Amino acid sequence: MSLKANYANVEYTGTDGEAVTVQDVRIIFADRLRFEKTAKARGWDPEKQPMTSAGFISWAALNRSGQFPGSYEDFLNVVIDVEIDDVKSQGADDTDDPTQPAL
Repeated sequence: MSLKANYANVEYTGTDGEAVTVQDVRIIFADRLRFEKTAKARGWDPEKQPMTSAGFISWAALNRSGQFPGSYEDFLNVVIDVEIDDVKSQGADDTDDPTQPAL
């Protein structure tokens, strides 16, 4: 089995009113678990609400990595768009993750 990395790409309105773009934030297992726990508590259905899933998981990855320190509710107030992709953006550092075994 080969695991495929997923990355969050997010655009949101910064405190100065300008759009902030954050690309290629690695989504990890802890981000997905955080979503699962919250979805259960809030009664979200990931199958019927894919954008809620993508948004929360993206926020969780940004929050964990320190790139968006605010709450999920803060994120909802400023987010413009989110995308989860399994390919890094052009020009992104595609250096192997040192925590993963070489393939």
